[in-house]
Parts: sequence; structure tokens; C-alpha cells
Amino acid sequence: MNDYYEKINLPKIPLEVLDPLDKILTFNDEFKDIWSDDTFSQTYANYTAPQKLHDYIQTLFDFPVKVNYQVIHKKLPKHKDIGIVGKKYNYIIDTGGDVYTRWYNDDTVVFEIKSKPFEWHTLQIDVEHDITTPSHTRLSVTVCHA
Repeated sequence: MNDYYEKINLPKIPLEVLDPLDKILTFNDEFKDIWSDDTFSQTYANYTAPQKLHDYIQTLFDFPVKVNYQVIHKKLPKHKDIGIVGKKYNYIIDTGGDVYTRWYNDDTVVFEIKSKPFEWHTLQIDVEHDITTPSHTRLSVTVCHA
């Protein structure tokens, strides 16, 4: 365990409650209306999870949850997450290849990790971090307090 990333012991999400990428891409992208051009949406999207996935995830947590599919197509630049307070929980479905999440102090990488698929982890999101370039679409389920 460290201050940036922690693997947590929650059950794997059953495949029958997960959606295929082509279907996910038809869901509501919650970030689409935030950005004035399509540049960011060609890199990152945050799709509202359907009720069946939300209902399953809710059984794993003792607080009200907000559940999304996170889709990353390209390198995600250094950023701090917006609109989320506290921890963010991630469950990687497809890593996108040899991809690292890196945290920074100014321009110096202070920690990096390569997440494994089908494992839960938490991220520190109020420190600048990025995602290295995926070779194909990176797909995960994200969970935060509702």
C-alpha cells in the first residue's frame, strides 16, 4: 500500500453484468458536454453505467455509489480528477496494453504502477497523474460516492 494506489479485495464483477465496448460507446458520455471541442472526447470518455451494473456494484459498497465506464483511447495527460471527492475505485476490464498510471510532484514521477485486469484498486485523484499511451482502448469501471 502507498498514498497513490491500493489494491482492494472486492469480488470480480460477473461478466454477465458487464457490457461490450461497442454497446458502452452508445451510452451517455458525461464528459461530452463539458468540453467545447471533440479533442478530449477522442481521448477520454466517462459513460453512465446501466442499472444492472450499478445495482451489482452497489451491493459491494456501504455508501451510495456512482458507477461509470471509463474509456481511454489515447495517452491521458497530467491532470487532477474533477467532480469527485474522496477515493475513486477502479476495476480494469482491459488495460489497453502496457499502460502505466503515474503520479507527479511538479514534473517528477513519484510513483507509477501497471494495473492488472479484473482487480479492484483505489487511486489518489487529487494529485497530478497521467496514463501512458495505450496500444488499444483501455476500459474500466469507476466507482465513487454518489
